[in-house]
Amino acid sequence: AAVTLAITSGTSAIENVVGTILSPIRAGVASIDRLAERYYNYMFRYESLAAENAEMEKQILAMQADGLAKRIAHAHAKTAVIGISGGLDSSLLLWAAASVRPGTTAITYVSPIHPVWEKDNACAYASALKTPHITVTSDILAVEGLRDNLPGRCYYCRRALYRCIKKAAEEREVYTVIEGSNADDYAKNTPGTRAARECGIISPLAECGFTKEDVRRLANIAGIPARN
Repeated sequence: AAVTLAITSGTSAIENVVGTILSPIRAGVASIDRLAERYYNYMFRYESLAAENAEMEKQILAMQADGLAKRIAHAHAKTAVIGISGGLDSSLLLWAAASVRPGTTAITYVSPIHPVWEKDNACAYASALKTPHITVTSDILAVEGLRDNLPGRCYYCRRALYRCIKKAAEEREVYTVIEGSNADDYAKNTPGTRAARECGIISPLAECGFTKEDVRRLANIAGIPARN
């Protein structure tokens, strides 16, 4: 009986030791389980919020696109031309204008200081949209300020470009010129936006609050194959 008691007592002692060792481990495992559950709930909620945000962004983009179409339609009440460089912003603008007013004329300014790919992109996209497209040019290197390489040369260049496009439009009895500056450009007050305002050029993307990222998203949806 004494031996049996000793074994029983020994077993109880071992269990106590094991329990003492395992107790914090079990508590740690339980804590990890709780953390895992909280993390899972957080991730589930995060994914849900991300989906809600994505849907909200789509709705906002749709509203902007609708506003853009209406703004172009208003500006295009009679006739208008789109100044298209071949970049993403003006290509999106031409796509929107062609959707609202089929047959909208696109004008691209070409010169020795503008990359050839700009003209090529503009010609290809206008052709894909079945939009009338013309190119115009002037002696850009003779423009005062640009010729002298002054600090404001970008402004002088843009101003000369817009004046040339506007003159070509007026020769065709078209008095509304639209260009593709976006809201980010206007927020930075870039040389191009200053020149556009001075020349009376309309910038529907900026007026409708399209940032560069908005332009990229809508262009992607529209499948517009343009750079930048």
